[in-house]
Amino acid sequence: MDRDGAGSAPSVSVVVPTHDRVDLCRAACDSLETAIDGYEGDVSVTVVNSASERVTDGDDERFEEISVRRDRSAAEKRNIGWRSAESEWVAFMDDDCTVDPDTFEILREYLADASGDVGGFYPVTEFSGDTELGFEACEGTFFTNLFRFASRREELDWGPLTFAVFRRSALESVDGIDESFEVSGEDVDLGASIRRAGYRLRGIPDTIAYHTTSTWNSVRGNANRFYAYGYGEGDLKRKHRSQRYLQFNKLPSIALAVLVSALVLWVAVTPAAGVLFVASYGLAGQLLSYRFYDRLCDKSPRELTVLRLYVYAFELGDTVSSIRSGPVTNAFRSFEAFDWGTEGSSPSGRERWVYPDETPQLKAMALAYAVVLFAAVVAGVERSI
Repeated sequence: MDRDGAGSAPSVSVVVPTHDRVDLCRAACDSLETAIDGYEGDVSVTVVNSASERVTDGDDERFEEISVRRDRSAAEKRNIGWRSAESEWVAFMDDDCTVDPDTFEILREYLADASGDVGGFYPVTEFSGDTELGFEACEGTFFTNLFRFASRREELDWGPLTFAVFRRSALESVDGIDESFEVSGEDVDLGASIRRAGYRLRGIPDTIAYHTTSTWNSVRGNANRFYAYGYGEGDLKRKHRSQRYLQFNKLPSIALAVLVSALVLWVAVTPAAGVLFVASYGLAGQLLSYRFYDRLCDKSPRELTVLRLYVYAFELGDTVSSIRSGPVTNAFRSFEAFDWGTEGSSPSGRERWVYPDETPQLKAMALAYAVVLFAAVVAGVERSI
């Protein structure tokens, strides 16, 4: 974009949902205050707080704080925030993020010149701060690269709501964020819904938001986070049926294939053959998967172990969501993956997101069969002797 041709400064309403993270949210508001001071247009900030302790002090009229019940979800709080504002553009920002001092000047260059069919923008979000094992295990992988979609593509299917800006009319056309998503997935759904309403979503390659690593440093916390991501995938498959497809390399698919093979060997050959098959597959599968992830993201063995834990947590969340979503037949959704679109895991050839190539698991299956066959041949030779 020609930065010398920016138009007048559009008005922006920023919505920050928060719960029991007062210090982080105050840091977010402080960064917004600095950015607003250098902007010619009107900017208002609405903090939607579901905790008892207030975040803002009430001295700055540009900042408003709305108190809501503790059980309100982030999606509900974002909807409350943007519906209470009046600006043409609405920005959603997470409470554990901060922004650059020139954030709104950068946005101005895009918002002022946006054609009417542009429904929103996703800038790049980078992580900042000291890192520990929990974050280091997933940095540079699919789990953190989703925050950098905008650095790779100008047109996006969706993006995270760490910091994203939407045209008010686009939000109104889809009735805001779908609050039926219990724990995750509403950001993907919002992008898909806005696009289906006829709007385009664009990326801003500039980094204007910074996500603290402090909320991603815990291994346990991230395992819970990725379980929620997986649960959200189950909800996305329920709502967006056209974006589901069968995926062999998922935990339920693999478990079923291994179980059936082991039972066949148990019954047709001997129980020992079934046990040997499971043990051989487990060992070969882990070794080949580690090798795959090592090539993919160059992690230490300790980090790879934690990363595998995250992937299992994701798949567990997906499986639980699929089973809980209704009739028994819905459980079969756990054998399907969701086409995330933007750099998603997709049969159409886009970059893979969560699930790696099926090759490691297929190789592991073949090796397990080979081990059982070799054991059967050795046993047969010994009996003949």
